[in-house]
Amino acid sequence: RLFIIFLLNYISVFLRKNMIGKATETESRSDGIPLVKLKIQNISYKPQTKGYAPLNASSLTSSLRKRNERSLQIDIKAANRKTVLNNVSPPDIEPYKLSAWMGPSGSGKTTLLSIAAGMIKYDSSSFSDESKLTINDDDRNMLTKKGGFPKGLAGIVWQDDLLLSNLTVRESITFTAKLKTPKSEMHNVPVMVNKVMEDLGLTSIQHSLIGQSLSGSGRGISGGERKRVSVAVELVSKPSIIFLDEPTSGLDSTTAYELMLTLKKLALKGGHSIVTVIHQPRTTIFDLFDGLLLLSKGEEVFSGPAKRAREVLESCPIIGIPLPEQTNIADWIIDLINEDEKKT
Repeated sequence: RLFIIFLLNYISVFLRKNMIGKATETESRSDGIPLVKLKIQNISYKPQTKGYAPLNASSLTSSLRKRNERSLQIDIKAANRKTVLNNVSPPDIEPYKLSAWMGPSGSGKTTLLSIAAGMIKYDSSSFSDESKLTINDDDRNMLTKKGGFPKGLAGIVWQDDLLLSNLTVRESITFTAKLKTPKSEMHNVPVMVNKVMEDLGLTSIQHSLIGQSLSGSGRGISGGERKRVSVAVELVSKPSIIFLDEPTSGLDSTTAYELMLTLKKLALKGGHSIVTVIHQPRTTIFDLFDGLLLLSKGEEVFSGPAKRAREVLESCPIIGIPLPEQTNIADWIIDLINEDEKKT
């Protein structure tokens, strides 16, 4: 099991190094991390899938029919593919800001995150011609650009972590830092690790095990602390943009708020552009967001400043329902979307 986790960590680092590309020359902070604004425009995405064609399918030749008596797996033509995202343009991902992408399960949030982070390779048959990703108002489309995204531009914290349970917090962060740091800068690793732990409030538990020891003793760190460590292992590579997939999943409301408040402070202090995919945050968490994207079945419901979402939705003739008193705005929004989805 330890080997599998180690391998997954290594693969994750390898993919980031080879899929995200080389950093562009942009305005930088004093610590050398570029300030990056990512603009995502008109994303329409129909992924390549495969389906089973019946024997009488017109797309199959007689010779192919003879090879399989029951059915044959074939590529589904683009026209018949499921549209996962349709003309989606979230608010710009900007330095010093925390944005949220919300929507019911299956609305396309994580897919959009994967596209924005350069994890989904461009394919002209899967994306519309209008789909575009640009950096710092550069007209070059990073989605179609050869080589993909600039290297080290983004860090991704997935919902399920890949932390080694028998390592301490410091060892986990140091291990990842050494994988991501060039040999010429390896001497800076201890300093980077100390700074990241300080920024994320991990210094006091740096010698605690992530999980139980091999002998089964101890309980390891808490769920909220694990999330912070997951953020830390991405921060050591000094990404300009940080994407988080459901970071509050499995956390109690207080711990979830503390984590999101830490991310907000991280954006304001470090100049990172932070985006979180989140389901139904409590009101105090919602109030931390600068930009907001609401999705429903891959369609854009709202895109703009989070503080304007209530005003826009309440004024919509189709909705026409004000936010009830003492109601969580995120719950209200998701309930509206769910009710609308039932009608379609």
